[in-house]
Amino acid sequence: MRPGAISTRSSQRAKLGAILALAFLSRLGYDGYLYFHHFAKDPSAAARYAGPDGYWALSLGVLKRGEYAFAPGRPETGREPLYPMVLAAVESIFGTSYWPGLFLNALFGALTSWLLYLLALRQTANTSVALLAALLAALDPEWVFWSGMLYRETFLTFLLALWLLLDARAQMAPTPALYAGMGAAFGALALCRSPFIPLGAAYVLLAASRLPPAAWQRTLGTFVLTATLFQIPWVIRNERITGHFVPGASIGGFHVYAPLRIDYSKPEMPVGTELNDPLVQSLNKSGLSPEQKDRIYYAAAWKIIRRRPLLFLDTFRIKAAKLWRPYPHPEWRLNYPHSFRAIEFLGLLSNLPLWLLGLAGLWLMKRQGRDILLPAAVLAVMTVIYGVFWGAARFHAPLVAALIVPAALAALRLKEASAP
Repeated sequence: MRPGAISTRSSQRAKLGAILALAFLSRLGYDGYLYFHHFAKDPSAAARYAGPDGYWALSLGVLKRGEYAFAPGRPETGREPLYPMVLAAVESIFGTSYWPGLFLNALFGALTSWLLYLLALRQTANTSVALLAALLAALDPEWVFWSGMLYRETFLTFLLALWLLLDARAQMAPTPALYAGMGAAFGALALCRSPFIPLGAAYVLLAASRLPPAAWQRTLGTFVLTATLFQIPWVIRNERITGHFVPGASIGGFHVYAPLRIDYSKPEMPVGTELNDPLVQSLNKSGLSPEQKDRIYYAAAWKIIRRRPLLFLDTFRIKAAKLWRPYPHPEWRLNYPHSFRAIEFLGLLSNLPLWLLGLAGLWLMKRQGRDILLPAAVLAVMTVIYGVFWGAARFHAPLVAALIVPAALAALRLKEASAP
């Protein structure tokens, strides 16, 4: 190998190392800012940043009582277990404070930057695109922000980036080992957030079109088998607890029903407002299990959809639009330790250009004959799924992993086109 080639490779590694360090330190620095300037002064703020969805509380239940439950003797079936279990594993070593989870988020952020660098190299064979993709992932303001809260978003982004990379590798060498790896990555993704499960079904149908039927058994069959094995223990456990098959988590029915009952003529209505609904109030007092309530919510939602299909379509439109709004929901302003207006501006400044560049990049990749099946499926299928269930604005954060590499490609092409 020529000395110049060695020098170039060394320079690229140095740049990548600096970007990954930046990804890790920017998140850890933000976490430290939150802790020392806000958590230490205001314990209630720390409780909010631990996440109202309760993943940290579930991890403590595993560690202190040996049960996956918010309250003793009441097993939880409404929150998928992987992220709380990961938190519990780390806290069992480093202690049950917020810091192990925040440190883990910083680590997953850096690993996501690295995975997207490798994905860009695989898809474009261009080191400039790869380094820019890693830099975009390292400094994305929304990703940095979510690293400071014990939500699933950072972990989900890492898993999705891993799945995208394994799929890109499998396109070059469709071996059973790679499809088993894809199945494991997707199985973990679905065990972390069950609305991703339909994405796996859509992927199998679409991927079958690019593979010869003779290869389906050892490729897609391996993917489905491995992904299913990840789900089986959770499904069996929930069936033993409830006596019924619980697909993913027992809160889906509420999230289909509740949006149909919100008065959207009142702007920015939070999800808790529909607690005034008579059905919600009666079920909250009923003493029924979450799984029993969920079945009732599904049945009630289906009655509304059959009677008023246009209402369902309009609600779907509103939720899908909310999913991709490029700035935070105003009800979150209490959770921000800094100017909400600054966050809104930062969202518009970063999210909107990134998304537009990402869509342009997917179009460029398609024109170049590159397979964009999986990133396109991620964006389209998950928008539909969240439009049916609950399109919270933060849910788009992991999906942006499908846009980072195309955005980097489009940005460099735009720079080249504008050069004199």
